[in-house]
Amino acid sequence: MSARNPFPGINPFLEGSWPDVHTALIGYIRETLSEGLPPDLVARAEEEVSVNRVGSAPAQYRADVAVNAVWPPVLPELNPHAAPSETAVAEPDIIELGHPPSRWIEICDTSGQLITVIEV
Repeated sequence: MSARNPFPGINPFLEGSWPDVHTALIGYIRETLSEGLPPDLVARAEEEVSVNRVGSAPAQYRADVAVNAVWPPVLPELNPHAAPSETAVAEPDIIELGHPPSRWIEICDTSGQLITVIEV
């Protein structure tokens, strides 16, 4: 017996099983669209995260770098004979997102003018 999907058009029960399905799908859609677009149009994959902090207005960010966890974790080898280090290391800002990033495909002309957006 299967449960009826209460969300027409999406399946949140299935989406959680494949965390990278949107990323892969966006790449495939962008490639497929690009093959059929006229020479003066270009398809671009875009991503943005929204961060909500207590007492502040929500902020949208576009990442220039992604840091992903490696599995299984790779532990550094320790050298018990190494000299102590004086290198200062800044504490990282860790931001936990309560929801996944927004991802979409933009179709723009060669001057950068937005023509349309496809949200995935």
